[in-house]
Amino acid sequence: MEISWQLDPEFDADPIDPIDPMGSFIISEGNTKISTECVYIDSIFYSLAKGILMLKSSASYSSDVIDELNSINFNKVGEAVVIEYENQKVSIPNINEAKKAIFGSFNKFKEETYGTNRKECEQCYIETENIIQQFGVS
Repeated sequence: MEISWQLDPEFDADPIDPIDPMGSFIISEGNTKISTECVYIDSIFYSLAKGILMLKSSASYSSDVIDELNSINFNKVGEAVVIEYENQKVSIPNINEAKKAIFGSFNKFKEETYGTNRKECEQCYIETENIIQQFGVS
C-alpha cells in the first residue's frame, strides 16, 4: 500500500499553512487506487487511521471524513482490508501493511506542515497522532 498526497498549488505556501491543508490524496495498491482532489488532507488521514483502528473489533466500519460528504468504508477479510471511497476501491493484502503506510505518510505530512512546532497543531492532527500510536507501528 502506498499513500501519497499533494497540496493544491493555491495552498502550497512556504511555510505551509497547517490550518487549511487542502490538496489531492491517493491510496494505491498494485494496479488499483483511490484518488481524490480538493480535500482536507488531515481529515483523510484521520478517517483512515480511525477506520483501520476500528477493524480491531469489527469486520467493517464506515469513517466519516470531516468537511466531506462521503465516508471511507473499511471491510476486513481475514488479514486483508478493503478500503472504499467515492466509488473507488483498494484491497490491501495485510492490515499491518496499511498501518505502516498510514504511519509513514502521516508522519511525513505532519513534519512538512508543522515541523517540530506542536503548539500549532490542530486538534485533528493530535487525534490522528493518538490513533496511530495505538497501531503499535514504528
